[in-house]
Amino acid sequence: PRASARLNITGYSDAIAVIQRKFGVEIGVVAGAKHVGALDFHIEPVLHITRLGGDTGHDSAGGGWRAYWLPAAAEIFSALEVVPLMVVGFEAYNRSKIEGRQEWEQAYHWPFMFFGAVLFWNMIGAGLLGFLINPPIALYYMQGLNTTATHGHAALFGVYGMLGLGLMLYCLRGLTDPARWNQKLLKIAFWSLNVGLAMMVFGSLLPQGLLQTYASFSESYAYARSAEFVHSNVMEALVWARVPGDVVFSVGVFAFALFVYRAFAEKTYLDTARPPVPNR
Repeated sequence: PRASARLNITGYSDAIAVIQRKFGVEIGVVAGAKHVGALDFHIEPVLHITRLGGDTGHDSAGGGWRAYWLPAAAEIFSALEVVPLMVVGFEAYNRSKIEGRQEWEQAYHWPFMFFGAVLFWNMIGAGLLGFLINPPIALYYMQGLNTTATHGHAALFGVYGMLGLGLMLYCLRGLTDPARWNQKLLKIAFWSLNVGLAMMVFGSLLPQGLLQTYASFSESYAYARSAEFVHSNVMEALVWARVPGDVVFSVGVFAFALFVYRAFAEKTYLDTARPPVPNR
């Protein structure tokens, strides 16, 4: 199941990385001539497919394969998982600092902010927290504990969720009137979603996972997953420690939903209030 999930989730992630880089080249966020962008667009999928194959081999090796070189080689590609997106992020950030408040920055400010969040969570959630649980020795003690849930939450919504919201805003520029967008709601949504997710991950899930990992090392893996340990006072307290992050995250969800509703409501009002064009 883990290898199957890797093929589905990481395969989509790699395709998204290529598309996002191409998007950055087209709108001018990522520097480079068009022939360079085209070269990247053709070479980068090959690199991702190579890494995906090795990563899947690494996951399958945990199922009993005796080819010890396979997980070792796969770890090299797994560790490089975040490189393409991070290169795009640093390049875009440096160029934005050089250019200042240019027209593209004003037009794509909030989509770019959500894409920036994708880069951050890709580094933290998919890269740092993913690599924390992926080496073979870590898999032996940590697989299936809350360290896995920590990686899953940070990588799944941090990368896919923020990317989906950023692409949604990019599409909404053509479906609504960006000049009438409620910037305050967008700001509340962006920061509440990111801060709430960080509070969930680092204030609740990661401490639970680290405590379970210590129990797995010192006692046994079975004990770390047992009801006795999971329902201990400390673990129960950490479960409740997630509530503040959930509340902050929920504020972001409602703010974004309200923003989308008001954006379409404003457009509908303008379309109905506009006088019909007489026939000539």
